[in-house]
Amino acid sequence: MITRGFIVGTALCVAVPATIFVAHADTDEAPGLVNGVGRTPPMGWDSWNRFHCNPGPTDTLIRQTADAMVSSGMAAAGYQYVIIDDCWSLVDRDSAGNLQVDATRFPNGMRAVGDYVHSKGLKFGIYASIGTSTCTGHTAGSMDHEAQDVRLFASFGVDYIKADRCNVPTAAVLHQLFGRWPAAVQASGRAMVLSASDNGGPDEPWAWGPTAAHQWRTTGDIQDNWPRMLTTLDGNSRFPGATVPGAFNDPDMLEVGNGGMTDTEYRAHMGMWALQSAPLLSGNDLRSMTTATIAILTHNEVIDIDQDPLSYQAIKASDNGAGLQVWYKPVRNSGVRAVGLLNRSEAAANMTVSFSQIGLASGSATVRDVWARANRGTFNNSYSVTVPAHGIALLRIAGKDLPLVSGFLSDQPWAYVTSGFGPPSLDRSNGESAANDGATLSLNGTTFAKGLGVHSPSSISFRPNGACSSFTASVGVDDEVANNGSVIFQVWGDGTRLFDSGIMTGASATRSVNVDITGRIDLRLTVAGGIDTTNSDHADWANARVTCGSTVASTVEGEATGNTFSGSAVAAACPGCSGGQKVRFIGNNTGNSVTVNNVNVSADGSYQLQVDYTLDGARSFFVSVNGAAGIEVPVTGTSWDAPTTTTITVALDAGSNSLRFFNNGANAPDLDRITVIEP
Repeated sequence: MITRGFIVGTALCVAVPATIFVAHADTDEAPGLVNGVGRTPPMGWDSWNRFHCNPGPTDTLIRQTADAMVSSGMAAAGYQYVIIDDCWSLVDRDSAGNLQVDATRFPNGMRAVGDYVHSKGLKFGIYASIGTSTCTGHTAGSMDHEAQDVRLFASFGVDYIKADRCNVPTAAVLHQLFGRWPAAVQASGRAMVLSASDNGGPDEPWAWGPTAAHQWRTTGDIQDNWPRMLTTLDGNSRFPGATVPGAFNDPDMLEVGNGGMTDTEYRAHMGMWALQSAPLLSGNDLRSMTTATIAILTHNEVIDIDQDPLSYQAIKASDNGAGLQVWYKPVRNSGVRAVGLLNRSEAAANMTVSFSQIGLASGSATVRDVWARANRGTFNNSYSVTVPAHGIALLRIAGKDLPLVSGFLSDQPWAYVTSGFGPPSLDRSNGESAANDGATLSLNGTTFAKGLGVHSPSSISFRPNGACSSFTASVGVDDEVANNGSVIFQVWGDGTRLFDSGIMTGASATRSVNVDITGRIDLRLTVAGGIDTTNSDHADWANARVTCGSTVASTVEGEATGNTFSGSAVAAACPGCSGGQKVRFIGNNTGNSVTVNNVNVSADGSYQLQVDYTLDGARSFFVSVNGAAGIEVPVTGTSWDAPTTTTITVALDAGSNSLRFFNNGANAPDLDRITVIEP
């Protein structure tokens, strides 16, 4: 379906400054970024989780917290914001309409507190409400006073504003109220990080957040217990494609050190927040931390995962339904992934990550245990480890990316993919449900045979690894939603934004994209929400292709009519496969196989063979080239409907070759297609 809620009119275009929405090229700033701050997830401390309003923030607490942030090593580890939450102000404004500081709590005024925080080399944050009053203190809110209040905050020396959603009139539209704040910050002349604390996402902050803030809350408040932490994690994981450098889904503050969870659980909490590229705002009492708490909060390798400049939000590679989950995200450097094996169950468990399920080629990879700061060695195709109950194995795995060659991206493997509703469609529009369930790609009356159809927020990573020179595409909102939809297309290279379309709707003209990606390791295509909800955000990367040093020599579908089917081997429907079909039953008997014929290359030599297959579990197949002995290829997968890719090296003869796929002694995966890459 296309409509999922209400569609808001165009009034927001007035509420949010047009300068936020203009297209940019060759910049590392995201649409919501203000004056260059907040490019990586903010790190700091907030008073709320531990102190709330009773006893609440005071001058003494904030000064002592700033001291402790430095003396504990947290500042050296990257924490910099000291943020005063609710209950710092009075109920009423003064005669000039300004917010008033509670002199009992802050007898020296707020500027003095800000100056002290700055004197420690740290940054100063403050709390406000977008409504008529604050959440718990019920002091004056900022609704209709946004510019005035931000000017006051600037006079305090504020570097970070937490704009909370509380006491908003029923008729108000939340994203319009949040949308007033970027203009207010710009007008103040002071660089500040904006946090949109939407407290649960009733108005889809992942859709409009990138145009209104650096970070936006996606869930209700976290609590210091294992079940609520997991609920918060799950809520923040619904739309990972919204997170890009300078714009982050926010699962709320850390509870590490507050005493409601074990250290094992706190390491899982901290590790998952790092994998999510989440803001790291501690919420404990920094003045009385245990050694274990300090070690968790300041672990440099965990923080490196959170602060990685590519800013991917981890996605689930697998979930066994009984609490054992594999999460991963690409990080800088070729072939490297940050991986979390999360054990949500009540017992220790042996857990496995296969390299193919995290977007790496089958074969060897090295594994580092991040929490232990220990290299575990080199492993073939997968890695297994025992993970304690309520624990995490946080890993850094370095293997080989699947190669990217000249041609259409819909024909090539990605390293990471997420789409708002339904998986991305290959050469079809997004139908919001199953793979390739949409229609022919169509932009302003022009149809396209090739491309990627997605739904915002979406993010797709390919790994050119310096071998490609350009990316081209035609982009727009698909004709199937008429003039509806509101999206922003972006192209990123190694965490730097190379192209930004500005806001596009179904009424916008198609835009041509031609981006230089020379030397880039990571190529990322994102579609952010625009200025309202995600309704009708069907976005097309039509004719998306790259030009690279390597080229495809031959691509043959498994079900091609020229192939030879033996025994029980048969072509079967597979909506997620290229061509909509695959070959089943090519194993478990000496007579079952499929021979892919007419595999043509220009010269004798060694070639990279990409094999697209479907599988849920672990199996292997054998490949025989031109009648030679078979080569066994162990593989793993997580779906019989969506292909996974593995790459091996084979020797081919000039002209036509035949490749036989089989497994005489055991079940084999299903075959989608093969691609041969020129050496």
